[in-house]
Amino acid sequence: MFCRDRELIAMEKLASNGLAAPLYARFANGIVCGYLKGRTINADQFKDSEMQRRICSTLAAYHNMDAPAKVIDDLFPFRKTRDFIRNIDVSAAKDLPITDT
Repeated sequence: MFCRDRELIAMEKLASNGLAAPLYARFANGIVCGYLKGRTINADQFKDSEMQRRICSTLAAYHNMDAPAKVIDDLFPFRKTRDFIRNIDVSAAKDLPITDT
């Protein structure tokens, strides 16, 4: 389940750093955002050193953003993984010999 409020905060933060389209309006059932000029590249363009520099520069901008390092332990994937592990029946496996393969 997504937290729409957090998603919108993230979009605004990214937009303020030039890494996402600006957010113009919010509605109960959607948003209006701007447009980021760009183009799709192909495999040959991806190999170009100038394109690689641009990609690396943009990734560095993401990583250099001033964002809170808030750990949220109750995110959906972690919760589901913990539930899955709790439901594993190990009773039949505890007497099995451990072998190297």
